[in-house]
Amino acid sequence: RLLLPLALLLLGGGGSLTGVYAAPFLTANNGASCLLTAARDGSFINIDYTAANYTKYTFSVKMQEGNTRNDNISPHGGFKVCNFDGHSSSRGSSPELFFIDRNDDWGYGTYNGGWGHSALYTDKSYYGDSEPADVQEKTWEVVMHWTGSRYVVQSWTVEGVDFSNYKGKFSGCTSTKGTDGFAPRIWAHPGSIVGIRNFQVFQGDDLDSLSALWTGPMALRAPPGVAESECFLDSEACVNPSRDELAGENVAALDRGGEPFGSGSLAGWCSTDAAGEGSNFSADGIHCWKNINDGLIGNSHSWI
Repeated sequence: RLLLPLALLLLGGGGSLTGVYAAPFLTANNGASCLLTAARDGSFINIDYTAANYTKYTFSVKMQEGNTRNDNISPHGGFKVCNFDGHSSSRGSSPELFFIDRNDDWGYGTYNGGWGHSALYTDKSYYGDSEPADVQEKTWEVVMHWTGSRYVVQSWTVEGVDFSNYKGKFSGCTSTKGTDGFAPRIWAHPGSIVGIRNFQVFQGDDLDSLSALWTGPMALRAPPGVAESECFLDSEACVNPSRDELAGENVAALDRGGEPFGSGSLAGWCSTDAAGEGSNFSADGIHCWKNINDGLIGNSHSWI
């Protein structure tokens, strides 16, 4: 029999091999708004922005559709720096940093919360690498300033392109804002899909000496109690190929005699989080390690 490390296999088990593991996207679909949730324990990621003068969020985003210049709104979605909406998965009223494909307010802007609707960068020639065209992954850096009573934009860049004309805009986030009020969100307008990963947060009282709140990017999971059609993990957000579209031959596939093995599975998404080996191992769930080479693709047949 053939035994290969799981890191060499696609998360969905079918198609070609890959030698590099990339964290999955927490993905909001078709009007949903998803609280950022930690994979390690399933808790919402509350960032106490009142603990320091400055909080910097860095992460990468993918958006669909891929055409950003056909004036049909999509792709439209983005990041919410705090939470006014409890555990709801609807868009709600939390303050948004967004992208939209609509001529009148095209590009990166703000909406909801305290900062309202604002579109200060409608000149398409300014965007360069920051434009989220063709479902390309883009790195965001958002720095917010806590003044003691107000949470305001300090700076915002996408792929290094500066959108800091929004500096000073008040988000509406305060020191007390209801259930899990310090938890950011990712959201997507109806007809759009937006995914986030590689989420990191840095804080400090001096912009030149911010400290990471944890080591490395935070692994995310779908928030509990939300339909998988709204908020889900996707190894390639916005990309849903069929098995036949995946290039290459998976020589470690179950139907080729490959035997899966793993050090454990994500608690809550598999009937056991135990290590083991073999396709006959007793485990059921959408994120069990035994799914890794079963030939089925997609979030519901993946391993975490």
